[in-house]
Amino acid sequence: FVADQREAEEVLARESARLGIHWTLFRPTMIYGAGGDQNVTFIRNSIRRFHVFPLPLGRSGLRQPVHVADLALACTRVLENETTFDRAYNLGGGEVLPYSDMVRRIFRADGHSPKLLPIPAPLFRLLVKLASRLPGLAYLRPEMVDRMRDDLVADNTDAARDFGYSPRGFEPPPA
Repeated sequence: FVADQREAEEVLARESARLGIHWTLFRPTMIYGAGGDQNVTFIRNSIRRFHVFPLPLGRSGLRQPVHVADLALACTRVLENETTFDRAYNLGGGEVLPYSDMVRRIFRADGHSPKLLPIPAPLFRLLVKLASRLPGLAYLRPEMVDRMRDDLVADNTDAARDFGYSPRGFEPPPA
């Protein structure tokens, strides 16, 4: 997946140069706030359905959710900003937090006390594999469980310097 993204970025840069057009590319962390994401919305729907959220033991990597409105503002700020031409930016939200804390905030935003259910990672992987066979959940993959231990964060320093990027902290919208 990462190799495919790198190759796509190289094609973008090469073809843009060939056509004589400038580009600016964003690599956002986990996007939320539009109601159609596969992260916050998935967590929220799971909480509504089961009133508890399972978490694999030992898998609490850091997350830096970025609100869709902050990305939209970033898009407008780079349109005519020559400093950003022909560059890529990693964009994260304004706050870094453990995955489990992110889930707790979603519970609270919906007016519920957080109820996390720790499950051994191998069992969790099996449950994800089984759930992926259900309608609407085909995007679930056991590899997602492994990524839950990784820190998925971005350094916003270049974006802040070049176009004033200043995203909000993680604020899950109320249900």
